[in-house]
Amino acid sequence: MAAPRLEPFRPTPRERGLPHALKDPVRLALVVAGVLLLVGSLLSWIAVFLPGHGWSEVSSFERAGDGAIILELGLIIAVLAWADRVSESRQPIAVVLPLILALAAVLVMKLGWDQAQEYLDSLKNGGGHGYMLPGFWIALGGAGLAVAGAAAAVIRARKEVRFEVRVSRATAVSVLGGTAGAVVGIGAAIVLGEDFGTNATVTGSAVTFLSIVLGIVGAWLGSRIGRAFGGVDDGDPFDRDRGA
Repeated sequence: MAAPRLEPFRPTPRERGLPHALKDPVRLALVVAGVLLLVGSLLSWIAVFLPGHGWSEVSSFERAGDGAIILELGLIIAVLAWADRVSESRQPIAVVLPLILALAAVLVMKLGWDQAQEYLDSLKNGGGHGYMLPGFWIALGGAGLAVAGAAAAVIRARKEVRFEVRVSRATAVSVLGGTAGAVVGIGAAIVLGEDFGTNATVTGSAVTFLSIVLGIVGAWLGSRIGRAFGGVDDGDPFDRDRGA
């Protein structure tokens, strides 16, 4: 019998053409939604006229700092939709997470609308008035598109995903570590944010933005540390997916 011949190593050919995220209508909708949220959050949301001061614009990062939250949500939604490994995963959390973030964006936009209307109503006592700028409507449209795209992704994957509740020891320790890390991160954001400005508006916006960033970083680090101490359970679906 002749000895088997070894084929020479051939690297996987690089795929040409558009990225997968742009070929899938559902993923493309989520990417566009994330971009709209980003663009809308960076624009002003309110135009205000005050007697003696004239017209001015109110940034989305001022007052309650809703724009900072929308910016973070838009960035995360766009990244999750663009990443092939996340979008093609059939782990329940990977399937449902974009929808949770999209609903959170809608809730933030609703709160932003209510606060803006209260602010505009308060201007009438001094003879002022104002209206919502396109930046707000762009972000609102992005939030609505994100909900539609994320819901379509969940419906499309519903036959391939088992939405069951089962918490392993490693997962529980990881969640506890992530929660503790998020608390530490938010506490650090409050301390650092107070050094960014001399007025309540700037300080509040800085604290809001840093709370999101440091909260996410702290949660990730705490989760990794918790998982290192908690070990790996054979029944943990996340560990099976990671090992695959």
